[in-house]
Amino acid sequence: MPRFIILAVALIAVVSCKTQEEIRKEKMLNDVNLNMVQNQKMSADFSARLRQLEEQISSISGKQEEGIHGQRNKINDLDNRIKLLEENSLDLQNRFRAMESTLSEQSKYLQQVLNKLNDLSGSGGSKGSKKKTEERITFANANSHYQKGNYQKATEMYQELIDRKLISGKTHAEALHNLGVIEFLNKNEQTAIVYFSKLISEHKSSNYHPNALLVMAKSFIKTKNENAAKGALQTLIKNYPKSDKVKEAEELLKKL
Repeated sequence: MPRFIILAVALIAVVSCKTQEEIRKEKMLNDVNLNMVQNQKMSADFSARLRQLEEQISSISGKQEEGIHGQRNKINDLDNRIKLLEENSLDLQNRFRAMESTLSEQSKYLQQVLNKLNDLSGSGGSKGSKKKTEERITFANANSHYQKGNYQKATEMYQELIDRKLISGKTHAEALHNLGVIEFLNKNEQTAIVYFSKLISEHKSSNYHPNALLVMAKSFIKTKNENAAKGALQTLIKNYPKSDKVKEAEELLKKL
């Protein structure tokens, strides 16, 4: 009987030891499972953060690309503007050279006209004949010949009046204007340009400016100087918008 009790106690002890071992193993297994769950959660959190970072990087890259594209567009726009300015500058330089050439030609013709006028003034007769000439050659008579179409006689009288300084102010401006018209009608366009240029330069606010600019432009067209013609027409349209010559000037400008 005592042996049986001893065996029973020993068996219980063994069974008891195995149970504690299993409990320890189960606890370890539970700990491992818990760690795995925690690791999985951490991995999921890490993956989510990684995706967020990737999205942020992608967004930043997209904005950078848009910014670079916008900068390129601005640079291209600036390049185009610079090219346009260079082209406009070249065009203005060409126009300026053309105007310089025209002014040079006008100066030469003006000098020729002045020389002719000086020759006429130096070829007068006696004092008595000069006095009679003064009495006969008047601005009213010159205008009368001009209005009747006696252009040669009108030209002689206007030139005599101008050369001897018998007229000034409005009458002087009108004489220059009429001489320019006469020369244009006689197909002496270069001489007409000289008279009109002198009218515009010596009489800054004359009422004859609009018609002088219009006929001057026609003279330039006849002499194949379209740039100078455009300049005269544009000056007429800009400075004298209420003139009855503007409509004709605009029509001529469209044809150039």
